[in-house]
Amino acid sequence: MTKLSVVQIAGPYCGTHAEGEKVYTAIEVILKKQECVELDFDQIELASSSFFNELFGRIIDEFGEEFLASHLSYASLKPRHTFV
Repeated sequence: MTKLSVVQIAGPYCGTHAEGEKVYTAIEVILKKQECVELDFDQIELASSSFFNELFGRIIDEFGEEFLASHLSYASLKPRHTFV
């Protein structure tokens, strides 16, 4: 499993599609190898629905919901992010 820090990829404020695209680009290569990824949300101050829609929408479009559920995990999510 590859562990990636969202704050190192997109910064502490993930409020737009652009930040979601940055994270997607970082994990796409790993997912295409059928490997698992853990996204660490430590130090993320803001994560908007636009960010999550871009990130997870693209993963679902490319790989499907089952793949998302089985290959992507999360660490350090704040209570306001638990809908993920």
